[in-house]
Amino acid sequence: MLKEDFVFPPPPERPMSVLALIALGFETYKSSFGFCCKLLWFPFVLFLVSDLPGTFFSDYSLQLDNLPKLGGVFLWWALFGTLGLWNLVLRLTAIKRMALTPELEFVPAIAFANRLGWKVFVIRMATMIFQISSVVAVIMAGCIYWTIKPGLSIPFVGFAAVMVVFSYFGYFWSEFFYACFSVLLVTERSEWKFLLKRSLSMTKRAFLKGCNFSFAMEFLMMFAMMILSPVLMLSLFQLASHGFVTCVESETPLWISVADDFVQLFVSLAIIPLVAIWYAYFVNDLRLRLNLHN
Repeated sequence: MLKEDFVFPPPPERPMSVLALIALGFETYKSSFGFCCKLLWFPFVLFLVSDLPGTFFSDYSLQLDNLPKLGGVFLWWALFGTLGLWNLVLRLTAIKRMALTPELEFVPAIAFANRLGWKVFVIRMATMIFQISSVVAVIMAGCIYWTIKPGLSIPFVGFAAVMVVFSYFGYFWSEFFYACFSVLLVTERSEWKFLLKRSLSMTKRAFLKGCNFSFAMEFLMMFAMMILSPVLMLSLFQLASHGFVTCVESETPLWISVADDFVQLFVSLAIIPLVAIWYAYFVNDLRLRLNLHN
Protein backbone atom coordinates (compact mmCIF):
# COMPACT_ATOMS: atom_id res chain seq x y z
CA MET A 1 0.00 0.00 0.00
CA LEU A 2 1.19 3.50 -0.77
CA LYS A 3 1.74 5.80 2.15
CA GLU A 4 -1.17 8.22 2.23
CA ASP A 5 0.90 10.88 3.97
CA PHE A 6 3.73 10.88 1.40
CA VAL A 7 4.55 14.35 0.06
CA PHE A 8 7.06 15.58 -2.51
CA PRO A 9 9.74 18.17 -1.69
CA PRO A 10 8.61 21.79 -2.23
CA PRO A 11 8.52 22.83 -5.91
CA PRO A 12 10.58 25.74 -7.25
CA GLU A 13 9.00 29.07 -6.35
CA ARG A 14 11.00 31.24 -8.75
CA PRO A 15 12.43 30.85 -12.26
CA MET A 16 15.67 28.88 -12.47
CA SER A 17 18.11 27.80 -15.18
CA VAL A 18 17.47 24.55 -17.01
CA LEU A 19 20.50 22.88 -15.41
CA ALA A 20 19.34 23.95 -11.94
CA LEU A 21 15.88 22.56 -12.67
CA ILE A 22 17.37 19.27 -13.83
CA ALA A 23 19.48 19.00 -10.67
CA LEU A 24 16.52 19.84 -8.44
CA GLY A 25 14.28 17.42 -10.35
CA PHE A 26 16.81 14.64 -9.85
CA GLU A 27 16.90 15.30 -6.11
CA THR A 28 13.09 15.16 -6.04
CA TYR A 29 13.19 11.91 -8.01
CA LYS A 30 15.65 10.32 -5.59
CA SER A 31 13.51 11.19 -2.60
CA SER A 32 10.35 9.85 -4.26
CA PHE A 33 11.78 6.89 -6.20
CA GLY A 34 10.12 4.17 -4.11
CA PHE A 35 6.78 5.98 -4.15
CA CYS A 36 6.87 6.43 -7.94
CA CYS A 37 7.78 2.78 -8.55
CA LYS A 38 4.91 1.58 -6.35
CA LEU A 39 2.53 3.94 -8.11
CA LEU A 40 3.58 3.17 -11.70
CA TRP A 41 4.31 -0.56 -11.77
CA PHE A 42 0.75 -1.51 -12.79
CA PRO A 43 0.56 0.36 -16.14
CA PHE A 44 3.98 -0.94 -17.16
CA VAL A 45 2.87 -4.50 -16.41
CA LEU A 46 -0.08 -3.86 -18.72
CA PHE A 47 2.35 -2.67 -21.42
CA LEU A 48 4.37 -5.86 -20.93
CA VAL A 49 1.22 -7.99 -21.26
CA SER A 50 0.30 -6.12 -24.44
CA ASP A 51 3.73 -6.81 -26.00
CA LEU A 52 4.16 -10.50 -25.13
CA PRO A 53 1.86 -12.02 -27.82
CA GLY A 54 3.70 -10.05 -30.51
CA THR A 55 6.98 -11.31 -29.08
CA PHE A 56 5.91 -14.96 -29.00
CA PHE A 57 4.20 -15.00 -32.40
CA SER A 58 6.19 -12.39 -34.33
CA ASP A 59 7.59 -14.69 -37.02
CA TYR A 60 4.27 -16.47 -37.53
CA SER A 61 1.73 -13.71 -37.13
CA LEU A 62 3.44 -11.18 -39.39
CA GLN A 63 2.95 -13.36 -42.47
CA LEU A 64 0.13 -12.16 -44.70
CA ASP A 65 -1.49 -15.63 -44.86
CA ASN A 66 -2.01 -15.50 -41.09
CA LEU A 67 -4.11 -12.35 -40.93
CA PRO A 68 -6.49 -13.69 -38.22
CA LYS A 69 -3.58 -14.25 -35.83
CA LEU A 70 -2.04 -10.93 -36.82
CA GLY A 71 -5.36 -9.22 -36.11
CA GLY A 72 -5.64 -10.97 -32.76
CA VAL A 73 -2.15 -9.90 -31.76
CA PHE A 74 -2.94 -6.31 -32.77
CA LEU A 75 -6.25 -6.22 -30.88
CA TRP A 76 -4.58 -7.66 -27.78
CA TRP A 77 -1.83 -5.03 -28.05
CA ALA A 78 -4.35 -2.23 -28.60
CA LEU A 79 -6.57 -3.29 -25.68
CA PHE A 80 -3.91 -3.72 -23.02
CA GLY A 81 -1.78 -0.89 -24.44
CA THR A 82 -4.72 1.52 -24.13
CA LEU A 83 -5.47 0.33 -20.59
CA GLY A 84 -1.81 0.77 -19.72
CA LEU A 85 -1.71 4.26 -21.23
CA TRP A 86 -4.89 5.26 -19.39
CA ASN A 87 -3.48 4.15 -16.04
CA LEU A 88 -0.08 5.69 -16.77
CA VAL A 89 -1.55 9.08 -17.67
CA LEU A 90 -3.70 9.20 -14.53
CA ARG A 91 -0.83 8.24 -12.25
CA LEU A 92 1.62 10.65 -13.88
CA THR A 93 -1.00 13.37 -13.47
CA ALA A 94 -1.08 12.60 -9.74
CA ILE A 95 2.74 12.72 -9.60
CA LYS A 96 2.83 16.12 -11.34
CA ARG A 97 0.08 17.39 -9.05
CA MET A 98 2.07 16.35 -5.97
CA ALA A 99 5.39 17.60 -7.38
CA LEU A 100 4.01 21.09 -8.06
CA THR A 101 1.69 21.51 -5.06
CA PRO A 102 3.47 21.99 -1.72
CA GLU A 103 2.62 19.42 0.97
CA LEU A 104 -0.05 17.69 -1.10
CA GLU A 105 -0.60 14.08 -0.03
CA PHE A 106 -1.25 11.12 -2.30
CA VAL A 107 -4.98 10.61 -1.70
CA PRO A 108 -6.17 14.08 -2.84
CA ALA A 109 -3.68 13.98 -5.73
CA ILE A 110 -4.94 10.64 -7.09
CA ALA A 111 -8.54 11.77 -6.50
CA PHE A 112 -7.83 14.84 -8.63
CA ALA A 113 -6.26 12.64 -11.33
CA ASN A 114 -9.21 10.23 -11.33
CA ARG A 115 -11.61 13.15 -11.71
CA LEU A 116 -9.81 15.24 -14.36
CA GLY A 117 -7.02 13.06 -15.72
CA TRP A 118 -9.20 11.93 -18.62
CA LYS A 119 -8.58 15.34 -20.21
CA VAL A 120 -4.84 14.66 -20.20
CA PHE A 121 -5.52 11.22 -21.69
CA VAL A 122 -7.50 12.79 -24.55
CA ILE A 123 -4.61 15.15 -25.33
CA ARG A 124 -2.10 12.30 -25.02
CA MET A 125 -4.05 10.27 -27.60
CA ALA A 126 -4.42 13.31 -29.87
CA THR A 127 -0.69 14.08 -29.76
CA MET A 128 0.20 10.43 -30.43
CA ILE A 129 -2.08 10.37 -33.49
CA PHE A 130 -0.56 13.65 -34.68
CA GLN A 131 2.98 12.35 -34.20
CA ILE A 132 2.31 9.10 -36.05
CA SER A 133 0.51 10.97 -38.84
CA SER A 134 3.33 13.47 -39.27
CA VAL A 135 5.96 10.73 -39.53
CA VAL A 136 3.83 8.71 -41.97
CA ALA A 137 3.14 11.85 -44.03
CA VAL A 138 6.87 12.56 -44.33
CA ILE A 139 7.61 8.98 -45.42
CA MET A 140 4.77 8.99 -47.95
CA ALA A 141 5.83 12.36 -49.34
CA GLY A 142 9.38 11.09 -49.75
CA CYS A 143 8.20 7.91 -51.50
CA ILE A 144 5.94 9.88 -53.87
CA TYR A 145 8.74 12.30 -54.72
CA TRP A 146 11.14 9.38 -55.30
CA THR A 147 8.60 7.71 -57.60
CA ILE A 148 8.23 10.87 -59.68
CA LYS A 149 11.93 11.73 -59.75
CA PRO A 150 14.03 8.75 -58.62
CA GLY A 151 17.63 9.24 -57.58
CA LEU A 152 19.55 11.20 -54.96
CA SER A 153 19.37 14.50 -56.76
CA ILE A 154 19.96 17.84 -55.06
CA PRO A 155 16.22 18.72 -55.17
CA PHE A 156 15.35 15.40 -53.52
CA VAL A 157 17.95 15.85 -50.78
CA GLY A 158 16.67 19.39 -50.16
CA PHE A 159 13.07 18.19 -50.09
CA ALA A 160 13.96 15.37 -47.69
CA ALA A 161 15.80 17.79 -45.40
CA VAL A 162 12.81 20.14 -45.26
CA MET A 163 10.45 17.25 -44.49
CA VAL A 164 12.74 15.91 -41.75
CA VAL A 165 12.85 19.34 -40.12
CA PHE A 166 9.07 19.57 -40.36
CA SER A 167 8.72 16.12 -38.79
CA TYR A 168 11.19 16.97 -36.01
CA PHE A 169 9.45 20.14 -34.92
CA GLY A 170 5.98 18.65 -35.41
CA TYR A 171 6.77 15.66 -33.22
CA PHE A 172 8.52 17.46 -30.38
CA TRP A 173 6.23 20.50 -30.48
CA SER A 174 3.26 18.21 -29.87
CA GLU A 175 5.13 16.51 -27.02
CA PHE A 176 5.84 19.89 -25.46
CA PHE A 177 2.20 20.93 -25.96
CA TYR A 178 1.07 17.80 -24.10
CA ALA A 179 3.45 18.60 -21.24
CA CYS A 180 2.13 22.18 -21.02
CA PHE A 181 -1.47 20.99 -21.01
CA SER A 182 -0.88 18.45 -18.24
CA VAL A 183 1.03 20.91 -16.02
CA LEU A 184 -1.56 23.67 -16.46
CA LEU A 185 -4.31 21.23 -15.52
CA VAL A 186 -2.64 20.40 -12.19
CA THR A 187 -1.56 23.96 -11.36
CA GLU A 188 -4.21 26.36 -12.68
CA ARG A 189 -7.67 25.71 -14.14
CA SER A 190 -9.35 22.77 -15.81
CA GLU A 191 -11.58 24.38 -18.45
CA TRP A 192 -10.89 23.13 -21.98
CA LYS A 193 -10.82 26.57 -23.57
CA PHE A 194 -8.35 27.93 -21.02
CA LEU A 195 -6.08 24.87 -21.16
CA LEU A 196 -5.89 24.75 -24.94
CA LYS A 197 -5.41 28.49 -25.38
CA ARG A 198 -2.83 28.76 -22.60
CA SER A 199 -0.93 25.67 -23.79
CA LEU A 200 -0.75 27.02 -27.33
CA SER A 201 0.47 30.36 -26.00
CA MET A 202 3.21 28.70 -23.93
CA THR A 203 4.40 26.50 -26.79
CA LYS A 204 4.45 29.52 -29.09
CA ARG A 205 6.50 31.67 -26.72
CA ALA A 206 9.01 28.92 -25.94
CA PHE A 207 8.83 27.01 -29.22
CA LEU A 208 12.49 26.26 -29.84
CA LYS A 209 13.41 25.80 -26.19
CA GLY A 210 10.45 23.51 -25.60
CA CYS A 211 11.08 21.40 -28.71
CA ASN A 212 14.74 20.95 -27.81
CA PHE A 213 13.89 20.01 -24.22
CA SER A 214 11.38 17.45 -25.49
CA PHE A 215 14.04 16.05 -27.81
CA ALA A 216 16.49 15.74 -24.90
CA MET A 217 13.92 13.86 -22.80
CA GLU A 218 13.02 11.54 -25.68
CA PHE A 219 16.69 10.92 -26.43
CA LEU A 220 17.35 10.05 -22.79
CA MET A 221 14.58 7.46 -22.72
CA MET A 222 15.51 5.92 -26.06
CA PHE A 223 19.22 5.84 -25.21
CA ALA A 224 18.58 4.10 -21.87
CA MET A 225 16.33 1.52 -23.52
CA MET A 226 18.77 0.88 -26.37
CA ILE A 227 21.98 0.45 -24.37
CA LEU A 228 20.25 -1.98 -21.98
CA SER A 229 18.35 -3.90 -24.67
CA PRO A 230 19.37 -7.60 -24.87
CA VAL A 231 18.19 -7.72 -28.51
CA LEU A 232 20.45 -4.80 -29.46
CA MET A 233 23.40 -6.31 -27.58
CA LEU A 234 22.93 -9.60 -29.43
CA SER A 235 22.70 -7.79 -32.79
CA LEU A 236 25.88 -5.83 -32.09
CA PHE A 237 27.69 -9.03 -31.07
CA GLN A 238 26.58 -10.80 -34.26
CA LEU A 239 27.55 -7.78 -36.34
CA ALA A 240 31.02 -7.67 -34.81
CA SER A 241 31.51 -11.44 -35.08
CA HIS A 242 29.92 -12.40 -38.40
CA GLY A 243 29.24 -9.23 -40.36
CA PHE A 244 26.18 -7.37 -41.55
CA VAL A 245 24.61 -10.08 -43.77
CA THR A 246 24.66 -12.74 -41.06
CA CYS A 247 23.31 -10.26 -38.52
CA VAL A 248 20.36 -9.39 -40.77
CA GLU A 249 19.55 -13.01 -41.62
CA SER A 250 19.90 -14.41 -38.10
CA GLU A 251 16.84 -15.00 -35.91
CA THR A 252 16.63 -13.59 -32.40
CA PRO A 253 16.08 -16.39 -29.83
CA LEU A 254 12.69 -16.22 -28.16
CA TRP A 255 14.15 -15.99 -24.64
CA ILE A 256 16.19 -12.95 -25.70
CA SER A 257 13.06 -11.24 -27.04
CA VAL A 258 11.12 -11.97 -23.85
CA ALA A 259 14.04 -10.75 -21.73
CA ASP A 260 14.08 -7.58 -23.82
CA ASP A 261 10.41 -6.93 -22.96
CA PHE A 262 11.14 -7.26 -19.24
CA VAL A 263 14.21 -5.05 -19.47
CA GLN A 264 12.15 -2.37 -21.23
CA LEU A 265 9.60 -2.60 -18.41
CA PHE A 266 12.18 -1.96 -15.69
CA VAL A 267 13.95 0.76 -17.66
CA SER A 268 10.64 2.54 -18.27
CA LEU A 269 9.70 2.20 -14.60
CA ALA A 270 12.98 3.87 -13.65
CA ILE A 271 13.12 6.58 -16.35
CA ILE A 272 9.52 7.71 -16.88
CA PRO A 273 8.99 9.20 -13.36
CA LEU A 274 12.25 11.17 -13.66
CA VAL A 275 11.26 12.53 -17.06
CA ALA A 276 7.78 13.41 -15.76
CA ILE A 277 9.27 15.39 -12.87
CA TRP A 278 11.71 17.17 -15.19
CA TYR A 279 8.87 18.07 -17.56
CA ALA A 280 6.77 19.31 -14.62
CA TYR A 281 9.56 21.55 -13.33
CA PHE A 282 10.51 22.79 -16.81
CA VAL A 283 6.96 23.73 -17.86
CA ASN A 284 6.18 25.17 -14.43
CA ASP A 285 9.30 27.33 -14.71
CA LEU A 286 8.02 28.65 -18.02
CA ARG A 287 4.63 29.29 -16.39
CA LEU A 288 6.29 31.27 -13.60
CA ARG A 289 8.24 33.35 -16.10
CA LEU A 290 5.13 34.18 -18.10
CA ASN A 291 3.26 35.10 -14.92
CA LEU A 292 6.07 37.49 -13.95
CA HIS A 293 5.98 39.16 -17.37
CA ASN A 294 2.23 39.52 -17.23
